[in-house]
Amino acid sequence: MNQQSLTGCVSMKTMLGAGCLLWIMLAIELTWPRLLTQGAILLPVACAVMYWTRSATGILLTGLMLLVDWIARPSPLPLCSMALPFLAALWLSPSVRNEAYQTRPSVFSIPMPLQLPLLTLAAMLLQTLGSIPFAAFAAPGQLVPQIGAALKSLAIVALPISAGLSLMIRVADEFGMRRSLTIGH
Repeated sequence: MNQQSLTGCVSMKTMLGAGCLLWIMLAIELTWPRLLTQGAILLPVACAVMYWTRSATGILLTGLMLLVDWIARPSPLPLCSMALPFLAALWLSPSVRNEAYQTRPSVFSIPMPLQLPLLTLAAMLLQTLGSIPFAAFAAPGQLVPQIGAALKSLAIVALPISAGLSLMIRVADEFGMRRSLTIGH
């Protein structure tokens, strides 16, 4: 078995695991809608899947699951499922080598430990803006407190989860539990 087909098998296993994880998080949020704010668990896990895989397949899988979430719980605009994959494609470079932590190319120059929580914060903002009815944008003075309250209730759960996942991914990188990708091979 050559290296290319071996890498393809590992990638397929990673995508299958990521898809199952995202599906379970969506099912948990749909099961307890009164206890969990929409996106409180799904958004940090979706951002972590994009961060872990750093591939077009991972970004598309996550965008698809966010679209399924929007279909299950419709809001006026599927802003998160439309804009988050594009933002992640700009934000995350495909390199995951340990030595590339300081010198990796990216559109945004953000330290590695903060990338996942900031991507989650962007996802939370997109989710919140997408859930506001269009008529509410006519009165922007009342819109700011509404967005702040919605972000606050979402951030209480989502940001600690995102920080924990960021730490787990960093530990996995340090212990070599994540497959290193080299560009051009």
